[in-house]
Amino acid sequence: MIYSSDYRHPLEEAIRGELERVLAFEELLTKYYEEVLFSQRRIECLGKTVQVTENQFPAIYELLQEISAQFDVPTPPLFIYEDFYYGAETEGCSTPWIEVSSKTVRDFDREELAFILARQVARIQLGHLKTRVTIELFNELALGRLGAVLGGISLGLSSTALTTLRLSAKKWFRISNISMDCAAYLVVGSISTASRAILMEVLNSKELAQEVSVKAFLNQSKDMDVNQDVFSLLAHYDQEVPFAPYRIKELLRFASSDRAKAYCKKSKM
Repeated sequence: MIYSSDYRHPLEEAIRGELERVLAFEELLTKYYEEVLFSQRRIECLGKTVQVTENQFPAIYELLQEISAQFDVPTPPLFIYEDFYYGAETEGCSTPWIEVSSKTVRDFDREELAFILARQVARIQLGHLKTRVTIELFNELALGRLGAVLGGISLGLSSTALTTLRLSAKKWFRISNISMDCAAYLVVGSISTASRAILMEVLNSKELAQEVSVKAFLNQSKDMDVNQDVFSLLAHYDQEVPFAPYRIKELLRFASSDRAKAYCKKSKM
């Protein structure tokens, strides 16, 4: 069994605390999502994808069941959508489902796909969906797109305050993505597999990813670290998913941590 305490980034809750002004609207915004947006997005999903079942893509269905059991999470519905890019995402809030691209299903081997799916199941276990929905709808509210729908609400925040909240939200997304990577590593148990899956997403090509030296790729982060000017830092701060070299470095750090070692020891007993 994998518990959130086995892999959750220690800064995740602290950074969530920086979003106090955003999360004050959590109840209102998640209620709006459930009552208005959920049905729309679910219908779009059902109309544009193919659901994975025990009769359709049974190997993937079984894989997701195994992963969900490891996290003690009810197996979420899984849908495959047509796309020329690799990707997977969890949608919904209180009733989640996972969507994965057809290219991902076609090109990723079982362990690589396990890494991708485990990230999404971990997101469900961590309770990220409610926070993500709140952040996304808060941004819409800040842009004046939801005020009339929600009874004429006005935030009354300065542009500086909104920018600060926006950067805090981006930071929370980055840290939560590191948590998800660490959870997926516990499932596959291989830095090589995790790194390969990440590099395939970077290059959008299985063949090209096989030619990458992970060591050389990680050295790119040294060149990035040298640039500490305001605009370079803003490029970092504006990401919701950390740059790939940093994702792999965080995985290496986690793999050598006492928490990861303790889980590996526990899982072998």
